[in-house]
Amino acid sequence: MDCLRSVTVHRAADGSVMGYQSVFRDITEQKRAERALRESEEEFRTLFELSRDAIDLVRPDGTFMDVNQAWLDLFGFSREELSSITAYTIYENPAERDAVLLKELRETGGITDAELRFRKKDGTVMDCLCNIVARRDETGAIMAIQSSTRDITESNRARRELQDSRDKLNELHAYLVNGREAERAAIARELHDQTSQALNALRLDLSGVRRRVARGKSIGPVSLDRMMELVDNISGDVRRLSSDLRPGVLDDIGLSAAIEWNVQEFASRTGLRTSLQLSADDSTIAASHATTLFRVLQELLSNVARHAQASALSVSLRNPGDSLVLTVTDDGRGITDDELSGSRSLGISSIRERVHIFGGSVVIRGEPGKGTTVEVTIPMQPRLL
Repeated sequence: MDCLRSVTVHRAADGSVMGYQSVFRDITEQKRAERALRESEEEFRTLFELSRDAIDLVRPDGTFMDVNQAWLDLFGFSREELSSITAYTIYENPAERDAVLLKELRETGGITDAELRFRKKDGTVMDCLCNIVARRDETGAIMAIQSSTRDITESNRARRELQDSRDKLNELHAYLVNGREAERAAIARELHDQTSQALNALRLDLSGVRRRVARGKSIGPVSLDRMMELVDNISGDVRRLSSDLRPGVLDDIGLSAAIEWNVQEFASRTGLRTSLQLSADDSTIAASHATTLFRVLQELLSNVARHAQASALSVSLRNPGDSLVLTVTDDGRGITDDELSGSRSLGISSIRERVHIFGGSVVIRGEPGKGTTVEVTIPMQPRLL
């Protein structure tokens, strides 16, 4: 065992030593406690220094007692600079320390988690997650505040981007649903206002023919010509509706012819001057690619008609290497960055989503007063997600 020995010397009247008296006290437990405390302090110091989180120990007035290396690395200060700064220095809003942090520590019994905004030495502001513990003296007063701090700026940014992406997907879904319903409504109107009326007129004419035949009368050529005209009109309406749903030329003579037909239709409706450069080999283009690029072109032409204020338009389709590239350029006012990212960009978002399915890309360049160029690239081999 470990012992503490106290020795008393007994002397005679002449000063000579008569004997010694020793008192022994067992201090084994005391030594064990001191070793355990020393080992605990060494272990804490090791964890303190090796922690990946930034740890600081600060007095209530904000002066620093100690920080670990991770803290110095995170905030960009040297250990020598700690004496010239306080905890208020690193807060983006220094008043937040007293108004929020110290108040929460008192109300929560001395331990709290908080998301705070700090400022590095170079001025960079970061979002941080802090675990904060108050150290108290024997009277219960706070004598120091220990904080473990982790930079969550990137995770917050990623979370915001994810939420923005979800919001945009929801908006895009609503846009596509509304667009689909608008297409259905337009087709219904076409069928009701034109095709249905033409069929009713044809039915009336056929009823008249049946009555004349029943009475043994001949059918005049005028009646037959009128019925043939109605049949032709109905056939034209059906072909037009079918082309709106899926152009037959995509299946019959390929994507290039479908693009040429669509651009010609667009020019006749809008009066814009158009030019075409179609050099892609249709025989190498998969049906899925052809349909996607044609729908993208329809959306782009619709955007030009509604927003571009253009007088001329050029369209090209080429397949350099292993990709298909559709380029649409107008000479209008030029799309702005705000329009590309704003709430009115859902048409562009739908284009990006169509192209993304195949691992493609969409590049949009707008120049104020000079126009907009959209370049859509899709690999020849699809990458379906």
